[in-house]
Amino acid sequence: MNQEKIGKFIAKLRKERGLTQEELAEQLNVTNKSVSNWENGKNMPDVSLFKELCSILGISVNELINGEKINIKDINKYNETTLNIMSNNELNKKKFNKRIKVLIGIIIFMLILVIILLISHNNIYPKFDIYSFIINPTDPDKKQLLNKKYKYKLNNKEYDIYYYGIDNAQLCDGKENCYSIKQALDYKQTDIDSIRKHFESLYQYQSIEINRLYDGGTTIYTTSGYQVIMCNTASGNKDIYIGTPNMVENLFGMYCGHSLNTDKSFTRTYKIISSKISSDPEFNEIVLETSNKEKGKVLINNSYDLVPGKTYYFSFYTFDMYKDTIENIFNNSILLKTIELEEGQDFINEKIYVNEVDDNGSELNEAKYVRMDIVDGTLTRTGATIRITDYTKGKYTYGEPYRIDKYENNKWVRLDCNDCAFNLPAYYPDINGQLEFKLDWKHMYGSLKKGKYRIVKNALEGEGENIKTYYFSVEFTIE
Repeated sequence: MNQEKIGKFIAKLRKERGLTQEELAEQLNVTNKSVSNWENGKNMPDVSLFKELCSILGISVNELINGEKINIKDINKYNETTLNIMSNNELNKKKFNKRIKVLIGIIIFMLILVIILLISHNNIYPKFDIYSFIINPTDPDKKQLLNKKYKYKLNNKEYDIYYYGIDNAQLCDGKENCYSIKQALDYKQTDIDSIRKHFESLYQYQSIEINRLYDGGTTIYTTSGYQVIMCNTASGNKDIYIGTPNMVENLFGMYCGHSLNTDKSFTRTYKIISSKISSDPEFNEIVLETSNKEKGKVLINNSYDLVPGKTYYFSFYTFDMYKDTIENIFNNSILLKTIELEEGQDFINEKIYVNEVDDNGSELNEAKYVRMDIVDGTLTRTGATIRITDYTKGKYTYGEPYRIDKYENNKWVRLDCNDCAFNLPAYYPDINGQLEFKLDWKHMYGSLKKGKYRIVKNALEGEGENIKTYYFSVEFTIE
């Protein structure tokens, strides 16, 4: 078939009958564009329209297919052409139907294959209820280290699982079939919530100690055989730490996104005035009193057995800056443990230091190859933005702590500071060796008066018990 020839033939006959493309389209119940495409030779009318179209144009189907009027002499030739077209159309239908059947067969085969694979996977990696949790400690002659083992996904986010002093941790079912945590999570044999529920269930049988930390919801599970930290901080950290029973003590607070706290902890002594169950049954509402009769009402997890009328040592980790009140300590610190105070023991009410910048006086133990500048246009009486340039290529790490000294009588004198406690993340310079901090000292030093000052920060070298502290400074003048 010559589509262009047929299209011109349709256009010619339509015009002879005084029809517009729109009128012809309306009679055939098709769009104007369809008629236009026929007449331009872009495509052919559907076979189902042939009879009606030919009736409107006053021609036979043979004449439509051949694109011209047919003489009676050539009728046999055109009939053969029509039969060939119709035959090809039937053949194409058969081919199409055959392809559909093949496609359906492939789809059925793939579905069967998927079902077989799922059944096979479930047999190899079955889901199970956690019956026990075991760890494999590292060689006792080896140093206990914290290692990032692998990531797991939770709500489309990735979090880290760390091991401390162990080679492997396994979850076991009631039939003593055990699986590594990595395998169990990767193959969806269990999930994080199920692992957490297992530890919580052990508390009912008093076979595990649970500590809820005041950093957003982190929980520490401790038994005689292992310790597990399941992070849930206000900043969104949900990492998991699995290790030996001394893990928390040896990490010095460096978990769940927190950095080294050089003072590690502080201790306060409180007398329990009253205790009652709060609206959350996991917590008791407790009124505490200090040695100077200051009182405060706080919520403490009911795993701590605190008896009204008795006095206890409370040990804390802290990472945040806050005013020193009972409520703020419990809201912004991690309660590690409580110990009942025996008769004759002294009260302990240690000052809260959170990595406060400290040195041996006005002379600084200067960090080499580190420079600090005040960013132009940022200095005011109550703050500034500083830029640290580190030329050591990663020798030092930096935190938020700083102090301010004033130059008086030919020497540097440290200014008195109120509530000098800081957050403790560790910061590293960028690829250019630079790092910026925005300082706001209004709440610590107030508005600085006229004079010469310097900002002092520290740089930490090394790790663990081998950390060395160095200092560096930048001077400025308030006019």
